[in-house]
Amino acid sequence: VAYRFNSEDTRNSPTLAFANYLREHGYDYVMHDPFVKQDDQNLLKFDQQGRFSQDLKAVLDQADFVIVAVAHKVYEETLPSLMPSSVKGVIDAANAFNGSEFNVPGLQYTGIGRGTADPDDALVEYVYNAFLSMEKGVARELKMLIDFYNGHYVSDAYNQVDFSAVQELASTCSTGCEIADPGDEMEVAVHQGLSFALPGLPSARKIEVV
Repeated sequence: VAYRFNSEDTRNSPTLAFANYLREHGYDYVMHDPFVKQDDQNLLKFDQQGRFSQDLKAVLDQADFVIVAVAHKVYEETLPSLMPSSVKGVIDAANAFNGSEFNVPGLQYTGIGRGTADPDDALVEYVYNAFLSMEKGVARELKMLIDFYNGHYVSDAYNQVDFSAVQELASTCSTGCEIADPGDEMEVAVHQGLSFALPGLPSARKIEVV
């Protein structure tokens, strides 16, 4: 039910939107989440608290099909072993499993967005380097913005924004909002015609504000 794995945050949860759809079309369903409470504000907002349980085994025992909507660690560790023989299929919408973990006769598994083969090492390295470049680039842009505000709108040291303090504040977010340290742009080579725009933006391309 949570929006993000290992979190209780249900804001903008696609699971709740899906539950509303199931209810509108007359399907029988039950939601489970180990982190979300029965009185969660968004469960109450959509009047879905009656379709929610924190008893995973009880939910599985009454299920014909299981949809994994978020990759909570507890699901990865316990769901395959708890799966009863009555379940006909698992739809893994969070890429939490590879399917081989479910040794239930007759059970069908499908994973959304899963290819037929593992990516090659070159693609993995390319995506990883592109992410690092983007992460450092976003931090660099944020620091430039902070420096601009401090230089143009702050008259004393007390009111200046400190980049490291912003990093520390962001890291307190329970859904993992850490801000990386700024860094120079990394050259990310094109991989088989695939290239990302954000990591490739030249730092010299600046907008002059007067």
